[in-house]
Amino acid sequence: MREIAATIAQRVAEPDDVVNAMHSFDEKNATHRSRIWTPAGLADGLSGAILLLGALEGLTGDRKYTRALFKHARAAMEVYEQDSSLYGGWAGLAGALLMTNLDGRFADALRVLAARLGDAMLAQTREPFALPHSVNDYDLMLGYAGRAIPIGLHDRRVAGQLCEYLAWLLDDPASRMRVQPPDMSQPLSVYFGAAHGVAGVLGALVILSGTMYRSTIMNALAFLESSVIERADGPTWLHTDTASPFSRNMVAWCHGPIGIAAVVEATCRHIGPDADRYTKLVKRTLESALHGPSKPRVIDGGLCHGRAGIALLIAGLSHVSPGAAAVAGGLGRSLLDSYDPAVRFGYLKAGAGDKPVDGYDFLSGAIGIALALLTLSGQCDAAWVQLLGVPL
Repeated sequence: MREIAATIAQRVAEPDDVVNAMHSFDEKNATHRSRIWTPAGLADGLSGAILLLGALEGLTGDRKYTRALFKHARAAMEVYEQDSSLYGGWAGLAGALLMTNLDGRFADALRVLAARLGDAMLAQTREPFALPHSVNDYDLMLGYAGRAIPIGLHDRRVAGQLCEYLAWLLDDPASRMRVQPPDMSQPLSVYFGAAHGVAGVLGALVILSGTMYRSTIMNALAFLESSVIERADGPTWLHTDTASPFSRNMVAWCHGPIGIAAVVEATCRHIGPDADRYTKLVKRTLESALHGPSKPRVIDGGLCHGRAGIALLIAGLSHVSPGAAAVAGGLGRSLLDSYDPAVRFGYLKAGAGDKPVDGYDFLSGAIGIALALLTLSGQCDAAWVQLLGVPL
């Protein structure tokens, strides 16, 4: 595992390696990055590489990772005109630097990012509920919840505003708990998952406040329970108004029952005995996803909707279901077996039309897979998993 991670890190050791890979992927898949991501972002930019380089620095003590990490941090800080979200911009960079901030070495950079994020969040909160909103404004990947995690980890006041947002969403979920896909390719859809839905907002709130806002947290758990759809093989959540409500990715972190179950279970650990009923829901959800006859296919190895993300989440739930550890181990081995040294970054991911393309990035490609392998094998601190909205 360490050797694979080191090889991937070597191939993203220069900031230009990441930026060029981004542009190459865009050209091959005709994507329009300017609407969402930027070169400094966590999803597929420099911040993901910072996390991997920091993990290997901590594991090996090798200064080459330290030097590469600082190169990426400097390059990312120079990208001024960018999104401020967790997965697209400043917040993702702040999160990556927080996770690799040994001895306060990034304190100055974090102060600069906190000021930028504070300006962005102030603009959003000045009149937070004056206009119609979609959950995109508050979600983990693109919205307030994601921005709140890195700034709120050392400014707990942010959690109070996030609690207000979550309460606002729960007051009228039929109209407010909806998402517009970033590429505007589909109509507004009902959404509950970790990346864009109430589960991710709940996870961020628990990360920042523990049980301080117990009433709102319990309301969110009750809402998720009331939104369950019972199928023959167990519970799940509807995530789209389109003709195929149970899509290929429903097992995934991003908007599937495994991601929701991971957030609910972590929340229950913080809440204690009052949340026992929701722990039973987690157990049924996990067993359905692991063993149900209608298990969806997994389309790649990545964190977002692939084996790496599913393995991480299931490993964290191994105390809930007896078979979970074995499944997580099997997924981890499949990631090792699917590594291909002939592929530039070692792993393929699903591109346009599910066509396999070389995948380097944190969210769906090799960087995220390498971090997952190191974490699953106990060679890497799991704190970075909070950037998936899952409380520790």
